[in-house]
Amino acid sequence: NDTLNGGEGDDEVRGEAGADILSGDDGDDLISGDIGNDSLSGGTGEDDLDGGTGDDTCDGGDDDDTIFGGAGKDRLRSGAGEDEVTGGDDLDTLEDESEDDTFEQAGENVNPDLL
Repeated sequence: NDTLNGGEGDDEVRGEAGADILSGDDGDDLISGDIGNDSLSGGTGEDDLDGGTGDDTCDGGDDDDTIFGGAGKDRLRSGAGEDEVTGGDDLDTLEDESEDDTFEQAGENVNPDLL
């Protein structure tokens, strides 16, 4: 289980196996959870989040983000901006804070919680 934080600027933050806490902070970041029940936070900037395998929480934050849940029961949160959010094969919960977002579900199960 790791906690990794990016800083100012564009960062690449990658977790490994385990329940990781991954944050990009400022900048246009690439954040990948890999295996485990991870928590991913993009912060400000146009971020790419990939939860990987496991029951993940992915929070894009502000700006235009791309969020992919992957396998597992994920909680996917879009923020302000035009986000592209894709769930995985299991039952995912989608939380939407903007009218300009695009949602896709790779599997058949989805639990939309449109705020």
